[in-house]
Amino acid sequence: MSGASASRRKRVRTWTSEERAAHRVFEKCRREAFNDSMIQLARHIPSLAGTRRLNKHMIVDHSIARHESQRRLCIAAARSAQALITERDELLAEVNQWRSASAVPLPPREAAPVGQQLHELMTVEGETTGRFPNGFGDNAPENDSGDDQYQEEIDGVSAEEWSANALPGAEEALLSIDYLPPPTLSQDDVSATCLPTMFDSQCLRKCY
Repeated sequence: MSGASASRRKRVRTWTSEERAAHRVFEKCRREAFNDSMIQLARHIPSLAGTRRLNKHMIVDHSIARHESQRRLCIAAARSAQALITERDELLAEVNQWRSASAVPLPPREAAPVGQQLHELMTVEGETTGRFPNGFGDNAPENDSGDDQYQEEIDGVSAEEWSANALPGAEEALLSIDYLPPPTLSQDDVSATCLPTMFDSQCLRKCY
């Protein structure tokens, strides 16, 4: 086995029941935060306004269609704006020529600068988007960073680190929970078992 393969091999560790319970709570909080984000996304899609029952596939499909439609509109608007700017500059040059040739020469007129919003609109067509040829796999062979950083963080956490990062009282709360079948956790249980160093901002808001 090569050195590179050995260095990328995942570390094998033993999880205690308390650590597995904490991980379940963490994953539950992540799923809830993701669902909240999906609902928030759906609220920005006009074509879903009259939908009675949402699902994730519907939200993603309509979101893609919305993004593609808005991109086409932005590109068309930017091209029209560029044509108007070009026409303005030509007319302004003609006006300044007449002003300078008048009996009483007048100072040339200057065009107003393009605003920041219009400038950003005109850069949409040249935006660079990802291709992701490997889907959810490794799309950056020369750079291991990316959206899979969370999974790498979870995979790289030792049992001792889980215990060290648990909040005071987490062990007692976890031992009191029966996970077969999955329990209905109270807010106190969730707060007691969340690991703050491993949560994103949305998950922290839900747990505290």
